[in-house]
Amino acid sequence: MKKGLFLLIVILSAFEVSAKGLFPIKEVNRKWNVGLMGGYVGYGKDLTSGAAGFNLTIKGFYVDVMGWAPSHKNDMGVEKWSDKKCHLAHAGYQIPISKGFRLIPLIGYANVTAGTTDGSDYEFSESGEVHNKFTGDKTISGLDFGGAAVINIKKVNINLALTKYAMFGGVAIEF
Repeated sequence: MKKGLFLLIVILSAFEVSAKGLFPIKEVNRKWNVGLMGGYVGYGKDLTSGAAGFNLTIKGFYVDVMGWAPSHKNDMGVEKWSDKKCHLAHAGYQIPISKGFRLIPLIGYANVTAGTTDGSDYEFSESGEVHNKFTGDKTISGLDFGGAAVINIKKVNINLALTKYAMFGGVAIEF
C-alpha cells in the first residue's frame, strides 16, 4: 500500500502534460542516458541492505545493475562479523508521457542475503588483498517487478523506482 501511494504521489506531482506534447516516443526515445543509483534491497521485507550501481537507457531500452558486497569482506581481523550482501538487475522500456516525464515498467531479479563473514577463513588474491569467506544464513530473493518514474530537467534525469523487493533512485545525464 505504501509503495503504491508513493508512486501515485510521484506520478501526480510530475504530471504536467499539455495535450499537444503527449507521448513523444520518437523524440524522447532516440536519446541515450547513463546514471548512478542508490537505494535499498529488501525494502518492506524482514531483511534490508543498501545498494549502489548504475543505469543505462539506449533508445528507450532501460537496464540497471546494483549491489553491495559484505562490508567485512576484506577486513584483516581474525573474528566473525554479522554481514549482508545484495545484488539486483532490471530491464524495461521507457514510455514518455511528455518530454519532461516518463514511466518505465521494470522486471528483473533481486537478492539480499544476511550471514556471517569469517575472518579466520580467508584467501589472498594475487595482489595481496584478503578475501574473507561469507556464509549466508537468511536470503530473500526472486523475480522483481515494478516501475520507475523519470523526471527530465534539460539534460538531467531524476529516477525514482519502486519494485517488489527494492526502492531506489538516481541521477542520469542524457545525451
